Amino acid sequence: MLRTVLLAALFTLFSGCASDGTQVSDADIQNDNQRLKAEAAALRNEINQQKAELEALKAK
Repeated sequence: MLRTVLLAALFTLFSGCASDGTQVSDADIQNDNQRLKAEAAALRNEINQQKAELEALKAK
């Protein structure tokens, strides 16, 4: 569910629907890219942790 919301937000951001007509500098784009990478890494870590917990529960 969270993945779907994140993908929808990214699609909206990059499709131009969220554009307000202002120019975005390369530094701003790079900062957003780094922020999104960090968020994606955190989501991957959370998913891996939940998978491990699920496997532990299945083993009981």
